Amino acid sequence: MKQSRWFWVKAIGTLLAIGLLGWLLARQDWGALFKALQRLSPQVLAAALGLYWLGLLVNGWRWHTLLHGVGIPVPFGKTVRLTLAGAFASNFLPSTIGGDALRVTGILDFTDTRTALASVVADRLVNVLAMYSFLPLTWETFGTLLPALGQEGRRAVACSVVFPRQIWAWVQRFVQALGAWARAPRTLLAGLAISWLSLLPPFTATWLLARALGIPVAWYEVAGATVISYTAALLPVSLNGYGVREVTMVGLYTLLGADAGQAVTLALVTRFLMMLSTVSGAPWVGEAVPNAGIIPPKNRRP
Repeated sequence: MKQSRWFWVKAIGTLLAIGLLGWLLARQDWGALFKALQRLSPQVLAAALGLYWLGLLVNGWRWHTLLHGVGIPVPFGKTVRLTLAGAFASNFLPSTIGGDALRVTGILDFTDTRTALASVVADRLVNVLAMYSFLPLTWETFGTLLPALGQEGRRAVACSVVFPRQIWAWVQRFVQALGAWARAPRTLLAGLAISWLSLLPPFTATWLLARALGIPVAWYEVAGATVISYTAALLPVSLNGYGVREVTMVGLYTLLGADAGQAVTLALVTRFLMMLSTVSGAPWVGEAVPNAGIIPPKNRRP
């Protein structure tokens, strides 16, 4: 019952966010939007798509490092394939849990369910920590702009850039499952370093697109803005952050000097390219499906 309630809360939140985005689109000059789109050359779009995909590959490397650091011998190729498949499922299924479940079931031939789940939790945790290591850039970018937002705007941005309560509760709930990684701090540090590297390609891709659209932003400003839009997408008020992320991006890049058409175009194009980059994982979804809900007998715990 509780899960059903949360689903409907997220569904309603998604509709509201998408409705707000639609309202923003309806107010735009469509001629200006098409003009902004025409500024994106095929070369820029291809480079951005490649960078988003590269970020996914580095994510696979991170998970592989975390697994091998505690003695789970999943082949590198399989780890990368499952990472791509999980990203595809997260984008095209109505919950990011779908992608995580796919990754968990995909490695059950190598470990038990509890450890497989803990590996995915550890992987998500180091990614969150790496993202929030860019908070100083967020403050550098938006700290002086807070007075212009008004009281409610200041509260919204402040709530977005601090470590959210939802994430802290999530960490506390799963911390006991991370015992193996707590005893392998070097592995966690290596995972954190790789996660940091995995963020550089998507930051760069968004920066390239923003510059191509004529938005006068520096790379560090894109990184700072991404921390806020990432946090907004994490909040449990919509499915996969649809609408919430885009509305947040429009507001942020408008503050950074974009006109409304440029900001809307950037939000929509980045969403489209990020989703497109995960399509490469579709052929590998079946690699995990045969194990769904099955714990191999050799790995069962009494």
